[in-house]
Amino acid sequence: SEERRELLRPLYHLLGDSVGYKYQTNDPDLLKLREIAWLPASNISQQWFKPTEIFPASFDLVGRYAPILAFREPTVQLRELLNMAFDPPVSAVFKHLLNCMDKRVEAKEIIYQFLARHAPAEQIEMLRNRSSIWIKNYFWRPKQVFFYSKQIADLFRHRRGYIDGNLPLDIRTFFGKLGIREQPHPWDDSL
Repeated sequence: SEERRELLRPLYHLLGDSVGYKYQTNDPDLLKLREIAWLPASNISQQWFKPTEIFPASFDLVGRYAPILAFREPTVQLRELLNMAFDPPVSAVFKHLLNCMDKRVEAKEIIYQFLARHAPAEQIEMLRNRSSIWIKNYFWRPKQVFFYSKQIADLFRHRRGYIDGNLPLDIRTFFGKLGIREQPHPWDDSL
């Protein structure tokens, strides 16, 4: 319940502030916290989770496909003590993107940033052939999207999607693997 969660919050914060200073990350009494379900999720209210089962991610990244820690981001020392993962499972992020695509709701940029770093080749290939790129209230097939240039935008106008070409290299590379291009193909891209 919300009441229990709020009773636990100060204890979690105290633990987070004290591990590495007052308590060591190998304290045998505190290591027992790894084995019990005591952490609440902000997106799943009927259940408590072990530290290895919950993630300090945002709802925009995983939706309802992974439990999201209801408390503040854990410190590095607290993560080490509890053996918490840094990232949610790739499968949860991928399922959330597929759900956004099916429901035609916005897929936030954080999803693409995460998948750029973690998506296996099979998932990339699956997205290549589907309307998977969210641009201005619409999902586009990657082959219908170009890295923005005024010349291409003037040529195709609203018939294609455009994304900023000044992206970090990992995200730009990921979009390239999906099939987003710099230039139209002379035979495949009709007006």
